[in-house]
Amino acid sequence: MSPALSRLGGALLAVAATVLVAGCTVPAPEGAAPLRYRDLIYTESVTKNVTYGQAALADGTQQTLTMDIYQPTGETEKYRPVIIWAHGGSFAVGSSTSGDVVTLATRAARRGYVSASINYRLLAKGVTCAGANYPDVCVNAAFAASDDLKAAVRYFRAHAEELRIDPDAIIVGGTSAGAIAAVLTAATPNSAGASGNPGFPQKVNAAISISGGSPTNLIFGKGDAPILFWHGTADNVVPYSWATSNVEAMTDKNLIAILRNVQGAGHVPFSQYGDDMDEQARNFAYRVLGL
Repeated sequence: MSPALSRLGGALLAVAATVLVAGCTVPAPEGAAPLRYRDLIYTESVTKNVTYGQAALADGTQQTLTMDIYQPTGETEKYRPVIIWAHGGSFAVGSSTSGDVVTLATRAARRGYVSASINYRLLAKGVTCAGANYPDVCVNAAFAASDDLKAAVRYFRAHAEELRIDPDAIIVGGTSAGAIAAVLTAATPNSAGASGNPGFPQKVNAAISISGGSPTNLIFGKGDAPILFWHGTADNVVPYSWATSNVEAMTDKNLIAILRNVQGAGHVPFSQYGDDMDEQARNFAYRVLGL
């Protein structure tokens, strides 16, 4: 059994207690600096355009799925936790080089994680995926993106030895559309999709949703992974009500859900609140993995 898995039960209880005590803020881990997984200790090395799968587009052609992998330079731990990030862009635009996910992945690697920023299928081009009314094409695109994200999770498990990662310590996260994909990934662990790396589980330890969520609560059920929702109350692209409704539904099912609500903030205001997003993601990952 990996170190992270053996500590997971206690860590989840600690996170639940944190919610009760701190409300909408996950406090920073305590300890003298430099503290691995909390502090920016390392430099990062990046391997670009790593193929992690292949999946069908709307016209039946296949798209090769790639990601950029960030690793801490000089870090020697045998079992390293993983955070996989998915970019935003309304399932129509964006890439693994989008500025916000690059920053999040870079900082994770500098703390000692193996991190990644993925490219996934963009199946809603020409459609507006925003606001309370979500067209079917957007729903389908969201589930396709989640299938691709799951293939990335399985890739890391398939290559756990060579990448020196802990296959029982994998978190997914994203901004906007990528956050929606991350929530779906956390809430549908038994649905594999067909985007690559069959034979390995796609269940994750947790998800981080920055200005994301699910338009329906029907996806949540027993055993789903904990989710941190970072959301501005004035978001008019992915409604704030999605996050509040998701958290309520998860709590009713005895699942762990944390809502970091920022009054007056809009949709993925990274230039203004990027440090807070990063720090809340850092604190949540540290605690939920029992690091």
